Amino acid sequence: MTHLGRRIEKAVQNSADLDCTYSFFYNGQQLVETRDGSDLVLKQYVWGLQYIDELVQVGVNDDPADGAEDDVESFYYANAIGPSTNCSTPAVYVPRNC
Repeated sequence: MTHLGRRIEKAVQNSADLDCTYSFFYNGQQLVETRDGSDLVLKQYVWGLQYIDELVQVGVNDDPADGAEDDVESFYYANAIGPSTNCSTPAVYVPRNC
């Protein structure tokens, strides 16, 4: 399902454990959160203020049902002309291509 040309919902079927309806939430043109059919947060996106496509961080909740805050976070780095080109996780200190 889309609204204003953006996906707001995706139904996955015939995929065993992945069967679910996923919801996508936006702030203007930027995707800020993805939730599963139980309304549990799967991913959160943090965007920079300088460019519309300046992705700064993505937090991924590997197991939203457990209630623990053990998300995997990726941090994104911009090059001289602006777009995000590299990312790292807390365990990886040297930026790498994503």
